[in-house]
Amino acid sequence: MNLLMLPGRPLGYLLLALLLALLRTSVLACEQSTPCGRCAKESSISGNPGNGQLPDGLKRFYSLEAQIESAYRADDFVAARKLAHEYLGMADNYGCDWNYGNAVHDANRYLGLIALRSGNREEAVAYLLKAGKSTGSPQLNTFGPELDLADALLKAGEVTAVTTYLRDVKRFWEMDNDNVAVWLAAIERGEKPHLNRFEWQRSTGELLLYWFILAWPTLLVAGVLYSLRHRLSRKWLFGLTSLAAGYITLVATGWSAIHLMPRVVEALGTSGASMFIGVMYVYIGLVPVVPLLVVFGISRLFVKKQEAR
Repeated sequence: MNLLMLPGRPLGYLLLALLLALLRTSVLACEQSTPCGRCAKESSISGNPGNGQLPDGLKRFYSLEAQIESAYRADDFVAARKLAHEYLGMADNYGCDWNYGNAVHDANRYLGLIALRSGNREEAVAYLLKAGKSTGSPQLNTFGPELDLADALLKAGEVTAVTTYLRDVKRFWEMDNDNVAVWLAAIERGEKPHLNRFEWQRSTGELLLYWFILAWPTLLVAGVLYSLRHRLSRKWLFGLTSLAAGYITLVATGWSAIHLMPRVVEALGTSGASMFIGVMYVYIGLVPVVPLLVVFGISRLFVKKQEAR
């Protein structure tokens, strides 16, 4: 299994985050389109207690999406449907919260997937259209929405509904890199493109950046070998060790960005939404820094061995 492949792999996701973040910064929660008149007092945007502890209701609101996904993947459609309706109901009480747009999109998306799995395509279409009415969120605005329901309905021939949905999500998906426009054009030509938020049109500059990041550990090792060529012992061993460590670190950084960053943002509590982009930039900054520190640290071990003789 190649961890360096783009879509569906940790490094690919991290590179996507890097490329998109370099293009523009996401607009965070509570935009003008968000129904802020319905904010609950305990909403993270309306003002949580200063101790940083999330109220039980808000904790529940943030945990429901994972529970719905777990139930759906376990084919427990009764539980998944019940949780999805609860998610939508709670969204009405948290109209200003950064998670509001996620709730509207993903609760309806799962309800649509369940309807489609149950053979009710008409109901699935209705839920897809409701999902497209989301106001967006920090995650949706940057990484985009999951498109599994839209892709399945497109393959089933629901062209009009999918076209409407794509135009709706384009309102908030600010970093789609023109993917939506490409898909809409393809659909208009009678094609049925595969809808996947992590498949994007890459410019020459983005490809160069991607390959530069992939080559970064190799460049670091080559630079250290050259600069310390008279002081390093067992250069071949240093080269193999540091090269392997550099790429392992690069992949690990990508994995942590995808799997740990959402948890870090949630742990920030009341300031989580406003710090979402800041946390993202911290992880992006770790991409070149961590492999550099690892390679440099390994080089010191080899220099010390040489100097001890």
